[in-house]
Amino acid sequence: MHLNVMICDDLPEERNTLARLVRHYAASRQIQLQLDTADSGLHLMSQLRGPGQWDVVFLDIYMNGANGIEIARELRMSDSDCF
Repeated sequence: MHLNVMICDDLPEERNTLARLVRHYAASRQIQLQLDTADSGLHLMSQLRGPGQWDVVFLDIYMNGANGIEIARELRMSDSDCF
């Protein structure tokens, strides 16, 4: 199994903690992992290349600029299968 994951959080320590947990989860279940990170909603959207890019996106709700809810809405419009 292969899993593409995006973690978007403006706080580096939160991004790193969640990334470590996701890596551990994938390794313990022998899941191949592609993990991307972004420090803002705008950074995430600049990395978006099209539908199917990420299977799961973790979004911080409270970020400067576009918040997680706004970014989730934008992602849903371009990729309705992403969780």
